[in-house]
Amino acid sequence: MTDGSQTDSVGRRFHLKELVGEGAFGEVYLAEQDSGAGFTRRVALKLLHGHLERSAEVGKRMRDEARILGRLQHKNIVTVLDLLRLEDRWAIVMDYVPGADLAEVIDELNETGEQFPTAAAMEVGCAIFEALDFAFHFENSEGKPLHVVHRDIKPSNIRLSGDGQPKVLDFGVARVELEDREAMTKKPMWLGTERYMSPERIIRERDDETGDVYAAAATVVEIMLGEPFGRTPVLEDRHAAKVAETVERLRPLVQGPEALVDQVLTALGAALAYDPDARPTHREMETVLREGARRLEGEALLPFTRRVVPGIEAKQITMRRAVSGSLVAGTLASSGSGLFPAQPVVGGGAVAKDTQTWNLDQNPAASSQASGASGASGASGASGASGASMERLNSEEQNSGSGLVVGFAALGGLIVVLLAAMLGVGTYAVLSARAISELPPG
Repeated sequence: MTDGSQTDSVGRRFHLKELVGEGAFGEVYLAEQDSGAGFTRRVALKLLHGHLERSAEVGKRMRDEARILGRLQHKNIVTVLDLLRLEDRWAIVMDYVPGADLAEVIDELNETGEQFPTAAAMEVGCAIFEALDFAFHFENSEGKPLHVVHRDIKPSNIRLSGDGQPKVLDFGVARVELEDREAMTKKPMWLGTERYMSPERIIRERDDETGDVYAAAATVVEIMLGEPFGRTPVLEDRHAAKVAETVERLRPLVQGPEALVDQVLTALGAALAYDPDARPTHREMETVLREGARRLEGEALLPFTRRVVPGIEAKQITMRRAVSGSLVAGTLASSGSGLFPAQPVVGGGAVAKDTQTWNLDQNPAASSQASGASGASGASGASGASGASMERLNSEEQNSGSGLVVGFAALGGLIVVLLAAMLGVGTYAVLSARAISELPPG
C-alpha cells in the first residue's frame, strides 16, 4: 500500500461507474482503475467528502483505517490496495467484492420465507471469528500484536462474495495498537451499533475483543433466526433470560448429532454471556463452528451463495446510481453533472448501516457550543451544520420505546466516532450518561 503523497500515484486514473453508497463523510464508488500500459481492474473507491478535508482529524482517521487494513491481508478481510489523494481528497482504494452483505441476504430470505441453512451459517460464523482472531493477533514489524478490535461487527459489515467467501468490512472505528497511528482519542469513546453492543460496551465498563465475540455471535444468531438478537436489557438477570430464550429458539433449527448441537448452542450462548470473561475466545468459537459446518445438516455456503446472491445483486443494480467521470492524480474530469449526488443510494452492497457512536461523558447541549464544528450526519447523508440535533430517524429504534433524542456534536474530538459512516447511510448518535440511565430495560 502506498501513501498518496508519493509520486507513484501521479497519473493514475479512476473511471467512476456507479455510486455504491454514501454516508455523512464520503462516498463509495465502483470504479475502473487505469494504471497505464493497458492495466485495468475494478475497485471500490472510498472517497472523503471535499468539505471535510478542512478537518485534520477526519483525514487522520481515514489514513489510520487504510493503514490497518493494508496490514491485514486475510481471505476474510476486505483488501486495501492503496491510500492516495484525488482532487485534494483522501481516497482508499479497495478490492471490489461482488456479492451481497448479510443484512441483504437476511432480507431476501425473509421475503421468500426461507431459512439461512445451518451449515452455511456455521461457515459464515467460522469465517468471521477467524478474521477477528487474525486481526487481533496480527503482529507489527517488531513482533508486537496490533490487538485490532473491530467494534462494529454486524450483518451489514459482512460481505458475502459470489464465490461464497465472507469478508469483514469497515474497520473505520476499530481500536488498534498502531505505532504510526495519527489520530488520538482524547476521551473514552464507545462505538458500534446499539443492538450488537455487549452489555459492558453499553454501560462503558470495557471495550476489548470480547465485545467483538459478542457482536459476532449476535450476527450468527441473526442469520439463523432471520431477526436480530436485539439490544441487551443491560440488567444481568434479564440479559441471561434473553440469551436462554434465544438458544431455545435456535434448537429446533439446528439438526445433527445431539452432542454437537448442544456444543454449538452452548458456545453461542456463552459468546452472548453478560460477563465478558465468561465468553469463549475468537479461536474457540471458530473451532466449534467449523465442526458445526462440517457435521451439521443443511446446505453448504458455496451452493447457497450461488443460488441466492445473484438475485440480490440484480436488485442492487437497479437501485444504484450510474455516474460518469474520472479522477486523475488530483483532478476531476467529469463528463456529466451531479457526479456526487447529495442523497444516499439505498441497497448499495458494501454499505455499513445503522452505525451509532456513543460518548457517555459528552453533554449534547454543551457540544453545540464547541468551536470549529461541522458535518452533522443523518440518514440522508452529510450536512454542514454544527452541533445540530435531530430525532432518531430509524423507525425501528423509534418504536423500541427508548424515545431517545440524538445530539450531534462538534467535529473536533468527536469526529473519530463518526468515521464509521464512510461506508454507510445509517443513523449516528451521541448519547449522554443521563440518557443511558433513563433507557428502558427492554
